[in-house]
Amino acid sequence: MPLSERKKIILKAVVENFIVNAEPIGSKTLAAETGLNLSSATIRNELSELESLGYLEQPHTSAGRIPSNLGYRIYVDDLMNSQNIPRNEAEKIERALFRRLRELDELIAEAGRLISDLTNYAAFSSLSQAGNVYLRRVDLIPVDRDSFVIVLIYSANIIKNTISKRQPEITDEKLYIISTLLNVRFFNKLPVVVDDEFVREVAERSGTPVPFVHGILEYICQSSTSVEQNKVYTNIATNILDLPEYQDVSRARRLISYMSDTESLASMAMPADTKLKILIGPENVQEELKDSSVIMVSYDMGGGMRGMIGVVGPTRMDYPGVESRLRYFSRRLNRFLNGECAENE
Repeated sequence: MPLSERKKIILKAVVENFIVNAEPIGSKTLAAETGLNLSSATIRNELSELESLGYLEQPHTSAGRIPSNLGYRIYVDDLMNSQNIPRNEAEKIERALFRRLRELDELIAEAGRLISDLTNYAAFSSLSQAGNVYLRRVDLIPVDRDSFVIVLIYSANIIKNTISKRQPEITDEKLYIISTLLNVRFFNKLPVVVDDEFVREVAERSGTPVPFVHGILEYICQSSTSVEQNKVYTNIATNILDLPEYQDVSRARRLISYMSDTESLASMAMPADTKLKILIGPENVQEELKDSSVIMVSYDMGGGMRGMIGVVGPTRMDYPGVESRLRYFSRRLNRFLNGECAENE
């Protein structure tokens, strides 16, 4: 049955009070907080009806009420207000995105760390390949007489780089010749095995030792193999164990154990079309998450590459706060990965 406006206001107040205080709330407190100008007796009747409908629970006979999983679902779908994230947090996200020449793996790993830090819950970030990735460009950039940087630019905005050593006789011009030969050979390809015959050809044409060229090709092949693999990064906020729900050692152990299982996290169904998805308690397929909530959002990197960022916490989660941070981060990350926003925007 549809809830009356009065019941919605009371249910919303119960959920938001419990999120903050982790304690059952009684009719007297609700009478003061809702601004409905109702007596405690009237509110008790409304609480009793909400309980009979399955939206609230009463832990003890003499205690106040707390939200049920169904109550959280109604709150998330119909009652919670959207939030804007604080300016200082938005600036943290911008700084994380706009560091120059960073590898995609590092960016996705940092996304999880940052979201965990901003929400104070456990978080995970993942990267998966739904299509083909190709090598677009190889640059060998001189640093000084003894070193140079190998920069690999793949489709889907993936960048890999490493610093490497060189002998003084390997000049900047020879590095340029090697990179030119590599670009002709590997443009729009994904080399995963070192071709020794090609190594000898490049070494001869550039006037450099075979082992030197072999080392460059080996790095390219290793990097190309790694971009094909699905990756998951997990983070658990240090103060999550201070939450009342995780004072139960067995419950905390289940969460930590699950967050350590990257294969299970990688198998979670990814939200479609970069939409945010909220799973509450038993809505989670995984048994370890039956008393937790998961909020996750996907992002599209182009070129068949997609990823996901998720937050895991108790059902008494700050849903509006987590939602606003994930929406902002995924929106900015999508635009950044697809080249739609500038650093100084």
